[in-house]
Amino acid sequence: EIRAYIQDNQLEDRVEILSSVADRKLPDIYAKSDIFVMPTTKTNEDREGFGIVYIEAQLFGLPVIATSYPGVDEAMLDNKTGILINDTKEAIKGAIERLREPQTRQAMGKAGQEFVKANFRREKQFSVFCKMLDCE
Repeated sequence: EIRAYIQDNQLEDRVEILSSVADRKLPDIYAKSDIFVMPTTKTNEDREGFGIVYIEAQLFGLPVIATSYPGVDEAMLDNKTGILINDTKEAIKGAIERLREPQTRQAMGKAGQEFVKANFRREKQFSVFCKMLDCE
């Protein structure tokens, strides 16, 4: 259905759907992108609860569109570094429409970089972990 939408709207040169990507290719892909979209659908199977890819995308200055599930909200800030959505087509369309505005994309992208640098550096994570273990 998504592929048909892309084709029907002549977006093949602007939209690429990726699944598994080698780590060495990620910087180039992020650099060529305007936004990062990773909606998830609720299933009975396990799924990644935190989502490193949201942090990676923000580090490259991309605003994120993600489904509002536990863990994802810790990797981004809704309406600041990206947009958390419900699991509906309308929500995805609305979020993409909001991010068509270049100033919004740039502001969220910059906020995402700052958020990641402030909260996910190795030193910060070690400090949080150490406090949890009471090792300071």
